[in-house]
Amino acid sequence: MGWPRDFGPARYPRVLPVWQRGPMCRSIVTLRDPEPASDDAVRAAALQFVRKVSGYRQPSRANQATFERAVDEVARATRTLLDDLVTKAS
Repeated sequence: MGWPRDFGPARYPRVLPVWQRGPMCRSIVTLRDPEPASDDAVRAAALQFVRKVSGYRQPSRANQATFERAVDEVARATRTLLDDLVTKAS
């Protein structure tokens, strides 16, 4: 698969395809274990995900509410996923 016509290395030389960027983040851990993940662990993973996706380690005051809402929504979705997964142990 190549670059779209108006978006490519000639126009944006610093942009790399996803497969050339490397892993998303080395410190993301698997939360699905025999023991349920704590709410703190789920929130920390959600915060890390939103930081990575948004590109902000700490958002500006103008973006703080949106950032926090995204963290809450990702944490809620993560908790639902972990609670609803069917595993051999369940």
